[in-house]
Amino acid sequence: MSYLSREDRKRQILDTAIVLVLEQGLEALTARSVTARAGTSTGQIHHHYGSLSELQAEVFEAITKRYLEEELPAGLALDEQLLYMLDPGDREVIGPYLRLWSDAEKLIEKNEPLREVYEKALIGWQQLIVSAIESGTRKGERRLKTGTADEAAWRLIAAALGLENLAASRLSVLPDNFVVDALTVFIANELAG
Repeated sequence: MSYLSREDRKRQILDTAIVLVLEQGLEALTARSVTARAGTSTGQIHHHYGSLSELQAEVFEAITKRYLEEELPAGLALDEQLLYMLDPGDREVIGPYLRLWSDAEKLIEKNEPLREVYEKALIGWQQLIVSAIESGTRKGERRLKTGTADEAAWRLIAAALGLENLAASRLSVLPDNFVVDALTVFIANELAG
């Protein structure tokens, strides 16, 4: 084990944990699994993180922060922006990220630090959708059929999460474009024009 500064060692542990979680899921994250990969001791994990829950929360936050800070492709109409934010796209590529959210949903009941960053990430996602809706309605692209942009964003997130759970089940009766087609309907139910 080579000497690293406190900040560098913590960064090494976090980076290793991120890779591990994207490969094996949040539930596979243990002090031993990280130390085996990082070439450090479990004492280092416990030195930098008060608990495994704290490390899980920091990993979840780091990964979701990247997504929330990602720039939308330029020139998208409002409906296209919403589909981009609500549909994860290629499930083979995005699978580890979907598993991350699914694992977090299972763990938040017993993991308060993870619950806090999970809620923060959901609120961040919702605010991105609100901003897109408000910008699109200001430009006259569409108008809300009912309620506020805030309410519409939460309804769209609820629809997206439910649809993603169905898609993750890989039911043979679901058509290939099921999620995109259904989200298009949900967006049309929220916005007119």
